[in-house]
Amino acid sequence: MDPSIDSHSNDSAHVPRSISKLINSFLRHDTIKLDESNFVQWQHQIRLIVDGYGLQGLLDGSVPKPPNVVASPDGRLAPNPDAIHFTLQNKLLASWLLSTVNSSLLSYFISTKFACDIWSDANHLFAATSIEKISQIRHDLHTIRNGGSTVKEYVSKITNLCSLLKALGSEVPKAEKVEVLLGGLTYNFDSIFILLSTSSESLSFRKLVDILMAFENGLMRAARDIPMVA
Repeated sequence: MDPSIDSHSNDSAHVPRSISKLINSFLRHDTIKLDESNFVQWQHQIRLIVDGYGLQGLLDGSVPKPPNVVASPDGRLAPNPDAIHFTLQNKLLASWLLSTVNSSLLSYFISTKFACDIWSDANHLFAATSIEKISQIRHDLHTIRNGGSTVKEYVSKITNLCSLLKALGSEVPKAEKVEVLLGGLTYNFDSIFILLSTSSESLSFRKLVDILMAFENGLMRAARDIPMVA
């Protein structure tokens, strides 16, 4: 039988669950416009939004297009509602994706027809940039210091960089996050650093953060309690 023909007559069974309901419009999302400098952030935002609509299969191309026609019980061929649904949803998603691209880059996507084409072309276009970005972010991660920042601010910088790396497909292992956290502490935390370094207990990143914040609070209380000398 021609692969473009299906003997199925139920118009919902072949539609993947992720696109079984046609989404006619996307809510107004405050997305950044893709340009030469922000691919990593754009990619992360788009992936989260599309996942939220359950359309990730159309974005990455993992959901194949259903056969264009189906054979009814009496043997006659008819347009496949699943294929029509697939095409409509794909074009709506593709249209929305293009609306998130800066006008200076739209010429790169003139020949694209489906959402997965736009996604693939964007990833290909910025592939080299992504590799360079990963290298730069990893360098920033391993040279970060808490300096005059609070523990909360310091940890926020670390987790933000780790999130960017995860979005690029280069997730930071838990042990490496702990190494970065301890390695960037200033001399104010020397005593707690020595204690943690010599401890036989393997502490999680979250637990270490709690310990450091408690230690910081102790330092702040001690500083307030020091009597002023006239």
